[in-house]
Formats: sequence, structure tokens, C-alpha cells
Amino acid sequence: MVWYEEHGENAALTCRHFGISRDTFYRWRRRFLEFGPAGLEDGSHGPKNVRKPTWFKELEDAVLELRRLTPGWGKDKLVVLLGQQGWRCSTSMVGRILRHLKESGRLVEAPGADPWMPRRSFQRPYGVRKPKEYLADRPGAIGPGGHRLCDTLPRLQFQALHCLRRLHPLAGPGGTRPRHGSRRGRLSEYDP
Repeated sequence: MVWYEEHGENAALTCRHFGISRDTFYRWRRRFLEFGPAGLEDGSHGPKNVRKPTWFKELEDAVLELRRLTPGWGKDKLVVLLGQQGWRCSTSMVGRILRHLKESGRLVEAPGADPWMPRRSFQRPYGVRKPKEYLADRPGAIGPGGHRLCDTLPRLQFQALHCLRRLHPLAGPGGTRPRHGSRRGRLSEYDP
């Protein structure tokens, strides 16, 4: 403001000299005239009106108890459980309560999986992958998915049918197998 007054109170010249916009200059000038040099200090950038909690302590305790009983459930499922207990609240309110409980330290959840660690592939204890060059020599030599089953598990035979087209993989050249008693638009039960 001293430079502004020394140069004939020329706002355009002052803005060019300091590299600021006129809106910023006039905002600073209004603060300076209203509060003095203290008005030019950086103030709070937070919102003037902050939402106050609108829930009761009993509801907060009920949400905390339910979350500890069912730690994997989110706000949508907790709303249903709270409704069964007689509480009327919205899903967003339960979400705000959960966030408040986490920020206050009352609800501490187990850490999730580290996104930077690669997942280990699931190893099936009952199957061993066959080599690529393996040729099946008898029925049942290859289990589902190309795995050789252990000798302790029973061998199961399965058959793939396309239900919508009523195709049978073992049928003749037409690919369809007649079904007696079936009507158009309704699939009858298949009896091999």
C-alpha cells in the first residue's frame, strides 16, 4: 500500500509493478482499509460453515458395534441392520459416522492388501498341470481344465450341452438330438 500511495494512488501502475490482477489489488486494499496491516495476513482457507454432526451418540455406538461384529460390511449393509434394530438413518449418514469413527481413532480396521505386492496364484492341491505335449490315451486321462487328478479323488465324467440351441456334442452331423414331448419355447429336461 505504501508503493501505491507514493505513486499517486495509481491502481493500474501498482498492479503492473507487482504482477497482480486488479481484483486482487482491490481485495487487498479493502482488507487494508478495514483491518489495517493485519488484514493482509493470510487467513483461513477453510469453509465458513462446516456441517455439524446430526446423529446421536447412541447411533454412533450402534454403528461401531455392528461394524466390529461384521468388519467387511459397508455402509449399505449396515443401514439395513440398523433399520432392523429400529434406527432410521440414511446410507450417507452411516458413511459419515464411519469416517468420523476412523478419524477419531475409535474404529481401527485391519490393513488391506498392499497394491504394490503381486498376488500369489491360487494353487489347487488336487491337480497338477499336464505338459503341453501330453496326449490323452484313454477317457478320463485329463480332468477339468487340463489337470491330472489325484488318485484319492473320484473321477467324474462330465458332458457339455448348449441349452439354448439344444445341441448335443455327440449327436450326428445335424448336431441336434430329438426330444420327445418338448414344445417350442420351453426346454424339457435332458435325460442322457
